[in-house]
Order: sequence, then structure tokens, then C-alpha cells
Amino acid sequence: MTKTMRRRVAIAVAGALVGGASAVSRADSGNALVESKTESEVVLGDRTYRVDEATVIESKDGTRLRLVEVPTIADGASADDAAVWFEASDAEATPIAYRLKLTGAQPR
Repeated sequence: MTKTMRRRVAIAVAGALVGGASAVSRADSGNALVESKTESEVVLGDRTYRVDEATVIESKDGTRLRLVEVPTIADGASADDAAVWFEASDAEATPIAYRLKLTGAQPR
């Protein structure tokens, strides 16, 4: 293999790796307050996340909840009641919430 061919292969491989990496969504996670919700979205802090049937929603003791049962600041819940730990995609459009777990207290 000549030096020119090796260089072309290296450029092609690097391009494929960069292109493939950008197609994979990164994970987003952390603590937030559930500011508000609709039937298919929650607002955590200042960011909106999609919620679907695959999203796992749990109370602080691990009991599965439906989205309608999640307290929000907009509905008058206290900050401690609306505090969650979450995992979500980090997509540029509206990301998907994979997991929401009520924590029962704001992180200090």
C-alpha cells in the first residue's frame, strides 16, 4: 500500500468515525424541578423533554407512576415535591426523557 493510499484510507476512516459519532445521541442526566407538563412533555428547569410509553417514572420509594401523577411547580407543588433525578437523550430538538424519579427533596 502506497503512502497516498494509506492517507486516503485514514481520511475515509476518520470521516466515518466523525459522521457516526454525530449520529449517536449523548445522554443527559441530573437533578431538576418539574416546572410543568403536558400529555407528552415535561419541562425540567428550562428545558422541555418528550415523554412516551417507554419513559420510566418512579416515586421516591420506587413505585411506578403515570405522568399525570407527577407534581409540578405550575400545579402548585412545592420545590421538594417537584424535585426529580432524570436521564434523557441530549438531542438538539426536543430530547426524550428515559427516566424520571421523584427525589422528595431538592439537591443541596
